[in-house]
Amino acid sequence: ADWPRHSAWQVRFEQRNSRPARMHGWQVKGQVYPSSIKGRAWLSLDSFRLLRIETDLAKSIWQIQMDYEHVAIDYAPVKFPSGKGQLWLPVSAEVYARVHKHFYRQEHEFTNFQLFSVKTRESTLESDVHP
Repeated sequence: ADWPRHSAWQVRFEQRNSRPARMHGWQVKGQVYPSSIKGRAWLSLDSFRLLRIETDLAKSIWQIQMDYEHVAIDYAPVKFPSGKGQLWLPVSAEVYARVHKHFYRQEHEFTNFQLFSVKTRESTLESDVHP
């Protein structure tokens, strides 16, 4: 497949009915409703980086009256001010859903990424005790 400015592999996937859905779900009033999804992913032909992913409900979640959900996420290289390389991160996302016969649409643009690191040290109780 071709994706803008990239030649890409297109991979199709779908939740198996014989396996529990664990990748995505909805929480309503403290109750979790797993959702089975299906979709496509576009991977860069030369680097195998994720360029875009789209998912849809594989089947309705009748308990919360959700019969439609579509998610589309675009990824791109993000450069950091330090100039030390780049990471491929989500840069935009769209979510469309129909719940209780009402249609919802959300869009997000991701900017101002910050790169940080955390140093940790493991110790035992004996080494932390000072006489």
